[in-house]
Amino acid sequence: MLLSVYIVCALPGVSWSSCPSPGSSCAAYDRSDLIFLADVLSVQPAGGPTRSVSRVTFRVLESFKGRLRDQVTLSLGPSSEEFSYVKGQRVLVYARRLGTEWSTACLGTRQVSPEDEGVVVLRGLRAPQEDGGVIEGTVATPQRLRTRPARNIRVVVRRGSTVVAELQTDDGGRFQTGWLSPGTYGLSTEVNDQRGTARREVVVSRRARCISVTLNGPLVSQND
Repeated sequence: MLLSVYIVCALPGVSWSSCPSPGSSCAAYDRSDLIFLADVLSVQPAGGPTRSVSRVTFRVLESFKGRLRDQVTLSLGPSSEEFSYVKGQRVLVYARRLGTEWSTACLGTRQVSPEDEGVVVLRGLRAPQEDGGVIEGTVATPQRLRTRPARNIRVVVRRGSTVVAELQTDDGGRFQTGWLSPGTYGLSTEVNDQRGTARREVVVSRRARCISVTLNGPLVSQND
């Protein structure tokens, strides 16, 4: 059965330049009412005075939040992230309710690959019995980095002496791991392979799900 849902992707006054980073999968999961993985079957212009609105039909492969049937058609306005749907894409859709309508603006809807870590994280968040969780957080800006955003700072995650992940902060200084099994993990920040003086040890319990931390960035010269 075909289910039609009307979604407005753009918010009034929101543009790509002012749209904040969607942040972590945990934050997007909490903010969204509807999350699903799907293939784009068709994209057609919708009728009415708003020519920018399109009707996109999806084959739903997995539903992570909200209830959907196998096929859904959404009326989509222009996204603030300037994301364009194309037939044949595999996409991860986040949507939230605004009154009687829906919006995907600034939530992180995007094209994904089958190996996308975001999909793996959502599977863990969907299943309360799944052991482990996600470490998400921000890198605090030290005095000598204060004139610049704490972006592109390397965050290394270790379990014992083994490196399990090497991440990089986004424009807001944020980072997120993939789904981690229970255990104790050490986090450190690096710039140009220079390890930060401050490190953080984080315990991921069996029912951790989402763990938020703040790390200190390494001190670097203004020439780095």
